[in-house]
Amino acid sequence: MKKIIPLLLICLAVLCFFTSCAELEKLFIQGTWVYDFKSGRNYYSYKVIISEDRIQLIKDEYGLSGHRLPISSDVSEQMPYTVGENGVLTLTYNEGVMKEIPVTDTFALDESQGKLIWLQGFSEWGYALSKESNETTFITPKRGYEQYTCERAIYELPGEEVISENSTLYIYSDGQYTWEGVSSGHWEKNGNKISLIDSGGFAFSRMDLDYVVDSETASHLQEDTITGGDFSLLTGFSYDFYKHVEYYH
Repeated sequence: MKKIIPLLLICLAVLCFFTSCAELEKLFIQGTWVYDFKSGRNYYSYKVIISEDRIQLIKDEYGLSGHRLPISSDVSEQMPYTVGENGVLTLTYNEGVMKEIPVTDTFALDESQGKLIWLQGFSEWGYALSKESNETTFITPKRGYEQYTCERAIYELPGEEVISENSTLYIYSDGQYTWEGVSSGHWEKNGNKISLIDSGGFAFSRMDLDYVVDSETASHLQEDTITGGDFSLLTGFSYDFYKHVEYYH
C-alpha cells in the first residue's frame, strides 16, 4: 500500500500538469489571428477571432495589396465551439440561404505554438494564421446573400415590353431580395420552394420558384407559378455554387 500511494501521487501530478497545459493552450489560442495571401489577381485577408466560448470568421477581398481597394467582406456571426481533449477547437455551422451547407472547421496550435492551423472542412483547405493580438473584439456582421443569374426575362410595363438580359437576383439573409432592374421585396421559404413577393408589383406580385439541385456543385431556381403582371421567365436562374456560396456584404 505504501508503494501505491507515491505512484498515485505521481499520476495525479502528471494529470494536473497536462490539464494545466491544456488550459494554457486554450488561453493562448484566444485572441485575433490573421493570414494574408494573394490568389489570382486579388488579395485576401483571413481573420479569426476566438474568445473563451465564441469564434468569428472574417474574410476580406482586395484589389490591391496592403488591404487597399476593398472588393468584398464576409463576416460571420459569433459561433460557439467545442474543445477536444487534444486541445483542438471544432466549429460546426451552416452556410447558405436556399442551399444550407453543413460546415465543420477545426483550429489547433502547431508544434511551435506560433501559428493557428485553420482547417476548413468544406473545402479541405488549411491556413496557418499568425497571432495579431490578444484582443477578442467581435465585429457586427452585415446581411449576407446568395447570388443567382437570370439569363433572360421579359415583362410588360404600361406601353412597353422590357427585356432583362443576364440580370442578377440577390437573396439576402434578412428576408429581403433584389432583382436588378426587375423587382425587389421580401422572400418566403417553404422546403425546396422560395417565393418572391414584389413590394411594388409592377412586374409581378408573387413568383414561386423551385430550388433544384443539379449536382454537388451546381443548382438553380426554376419557375413554378407567377401571379400578377405579365411576366415570362425564359431561362430560369443559374447558380454557380462554388462562386457564390459565401456570404458577401
